[in-house]
Amino acid sequence: NNSDDDGGNNDSGDDDDDDETIILPPKPNFDNYKISKKYSQLQTSFEELEEVLYLQQNSDKVLEKAAKMLEKAQKDFDLAKKKHEEYKYLVRIKKKKIIEDDLTIDCKWNRMYFKLKEFKNQFQGDNMNRIQK
Repeated sequence: NNSDDDGGNNDSGDDDDDDETIILPPKPNFDNYKISKKYSQLQTSFEELEEVLYLQQNSDKVLEKAAKMLEKAQKDFDLAKKKHEEYKYLVRIKKKKIIEDDLTIDCKWNRMYFKLKEFKNQFQGDNMNRIQK
């Protein structure tokens, strides 16, 4: 059907419509036609479409595979991030334990630290009020 009035289905390819909205004319059986210049161009266009459709189907498979790989990578990333946070927490706990263990050693530095800590607890922020009076 080559008429200009095709019910609005004539698409020059300039629009951004999905390929599903483009309605093609039926593909002629080119073996039954003498290949005139008009049919030769139409046959070439159908052959080019078939090539591109084949490539699209292959790219669909590649895209699907890449999406699965991305999904797996996201899961791996989430797991790695969770593990990283757990290790970060454990490092903090281990550092605090080292400080606690170090403070159990009887030495001049630790005795002074505990005296300072006791002094601080005794006044609990009242020092500024005493100075101002």
